[in-house]
Amino acid sequence: KTSEIYNKKSPITSDAYQAALESKEDSRETLQHHLMTQVNMTKLSPDEKSLCERLIYNLDKYGFYGSMVSPESLLDKNRPLQNKKMLDYCLDLIHNMDPIGVCCKNAEESLFIQAKILGNASDLSLFILDGNLQILNPPNAETVLKKLESFKREYHNKAFAKEILLDRVKLSIEEVENSIHYITSL
Repeated sequence: KTSEIYNKKSPITSDAYQAALESKEDSRETLQHHLMTQVNMTKLSPDEKSLCERLIYNLDKYGFYGSMVSPESLLDKNRPLQNKKMLDYCLDLIHNMDPIGVCCKNAEESLFIQAKILGNASDLSLFILDGNLQILNPPNAETVLKKLESFKREYHNKAFAKEILLDRVKLSIEEVENSIHYITSL
């Protein structure tokens, strides 16, 4: 009869199980703790460590600072060595930590950082990820190709238009398909 009690899904056992789950302490490591462990294993000056810590604890639960204060505002004015150069170094250090691409303003910047760090992105993929992700909406290769050709034409109709990354790309359906696949795999 005892086995019958445990085999039946009664509301009492279900409620008791739910209560037990809810009362269990969450022992998962937070993103901030995971990143700080990596910072603590890195040889940094006290100013660099302090800035990395402020950057990390300024992140939201997704690893972005977009909804929080800007990284520049985290520079300590009482520490003259904390400057834009050090901020760039600390951001780059955190971007390269596990998980790569963390400590960015948004998902688009994170994808761009990931592609640059991985080093295997085509010029077209980098162009799309560098502020042009809307071109992939919808992610149909023929539509994207038309949007890219139109973008390139319109850009070069402007006075004093400089060369852009897109100029180095031989646009084709295959190249677009490869970029869509690469970007969606990040």
